[in-house]
Amino acid sequence: MSEIRESLAKAVAKINKVGGLGFISKASDKFTALDRVPTGIFKLDLAMGGGFPVGRASCMFGPESVGKTNLYLKTIALYQQRNPGMRVAFIDIEGCFDVEWAAKFGVNVEDLYLVRPTTAEEVVDFVHMAMSTSDCGLLVLDSIGALIGEKELANDASREQVGGNSRIMAKFCTKVIAGFIAAEKEGRVPTTVLLVNQTRTKIGVMFGNPEGMPGGQAFKHLLALTIRVGGGKNIIEKAVNPTMPVAKEMRFSFKKWKCKIFSTAAEAHMITIAHKGFGVGETANWKTALKLMREVGWVVQDKTWQVVHPETGEVYECKTLDEVKSTSIEKIGNGDEQAVYDILIRHLMADPDIELPESG
Repeated sequence: MSEIRESLAKAVAKINKVGGLGFISKASDKFTALDRVPTGIFKLDLAMGGGFPVGRASCMFGPESVGKTNLYLKTIALYQQRNPGMRVAFIDIEGCFDVEWAAKFGVNVEDLYLVRPTTAEEVVDFVHMAMSTSDCGLLVLDSIGALIGEKELANDASREQVGGNSRIMAKFCTKVIAGFIAAEKEGRVPTTVLLVNQTRTKIGVMFGNPEGMPGGQAFKHLLALTIRVGGGKNIIEKAVNPTMPVAKEMRFSFKKWKCKIFSTAAEAHMITIAHKGFGVGETANWKTALKLMREVGWVVQDKTWQVVHPETGEVYECKTLDEVKSTSIEKIGNGDEQAVYDILIRHLMADPDIELPESG
């Protein structure tokens, strides 16, 4: 057995010399828990296990006007705040990107690369180029359903290009996978790829779900997370605005996951008009987090409110719930509210028996 081990070790060393150090390695040496890109929506981040997995491709799909692009704008804004040295590219295939609306979500539009390609081939080439750089940390593509190939664009409308987008998306997959592998071998921060997709109805389906996605089957194998976004009701408060909704109900259903998650479903209300201290794109994160912090013993109500540091066990006395929040952010998150949620999610992921609150 020892001779076989030595022989294999020599073979591995030889292959690594040709393919580069790290071409072959032990899983325990290389693979650790995935870093995450949070969305800033606590209940969704918790369901995902902290956010979208870094260095992977994820997709959100669903009907129109359910908040898919808005959610990615929120994700971009938070990513820019927490990673000032990294760049974000938004591939606007639909041509609907609104600079003013994005700025309301906190997106730094001055530091956002907006790409408006004409053909799907241009998209594939740009993605390949962006993933080969060292500072493109996040890439958003909106949307797969709007892709059009060069041949289809050149032909008149009467001529069909059967399977054109599927073939292009197959190329897209191979380019993205190659980009992930290259970043890992070169020790670079890998690009996280976030895709938006639409829905289509399969004609002639009598049994089962007739809903599908454009883009073929190949790209589905690439995805680490596939999440369907369903639209709920528009929430109107006449005191704020008599006609326009102040919030949008969003429902998330996980259709596929190739990474650790906490739940297969989540629901949240995203603010669309700033009011009651909430900005556009925000949700009632603290309300939900507080319930869980009390459940795990980080917040205790005795004669007064107490915040218990999860690592040091130090106790901080608080008179009001507002003070509980500010103390938690200062002591647990070191001044960063999102850090409190990240730490809480990591703690909860280690305890699968804790249930996700249904409201908030």
